[in-house]
Parts: sequence; C-alpha cells; structure tokens
Amino acid sequence: MQLVVSPEILAEYSRVGEELAERFHGIDLRPILDFVAVTADMISPVAPEAPICSDPDDDKFFLCTISAACKWIVSGDKHLLAKSGYGSVEVVKPLDFIDKFLSHQR
Repeated sequence: MQLVVSPEILAEYSRVGEELAERFHGIDLRPILDFVAVTADMISPVAPEAPICSDPDDDKFFLCTISAACKWIVSGDKHLLAKSGYGSVEVVKPLDFIDKFLSHQR
C-alpha cells in the first residue's frame, strides 16, 4: 500500500495539528506528522483544470491521489465523500477503509 502526500497536504495537517494542540492540551500530532513526512511519497500534483469539490481547498487531496495513480482517499470530510468516484478515486471513511483493507488480507 502506498502512502502519498503533497507539500500542501502536509502543511494542512501541520496547521490542523497545531490548532488541535491549542484546543486540547494533551494532543500532539507531531509524531504522526513526522511518520507521514518520512514514510510517504512526496507528490507534486498537476494543476486542476477546474474545481473538483464544493470546497476548493479540498481539491488538493484528489489532485495528489490522481497524480500518484492511487485509488483511495481515507477521510470523513463531507466535501471529499460527496465526490467519491471522481477520477476513479474512492473516498472512504477511516473505519470503512479498515474493514475493506482487512477483508482483503484474509
């Protein structure tokens, strides 16, 4: 399984991690972000021809996934879920992904 990320996605994850750490003092996402930064393939996605999602800030997830020729986005974001199937990319919620992934491992 390939883990991919773009600089824009990694920046958003860092920003959200900092916001969560300010609101919930016990949360520290830095170890997870460090793991993603070291483990993931860094992708420079192509520019969009037109907006994809109703929230254009979410387009970066489809662009990264399509550029890397991946099949899945794992997210609970409603804007991404609404566009599942775009560019042959399936958007699945984290628990659904685990169920599907584990069922393929049996």
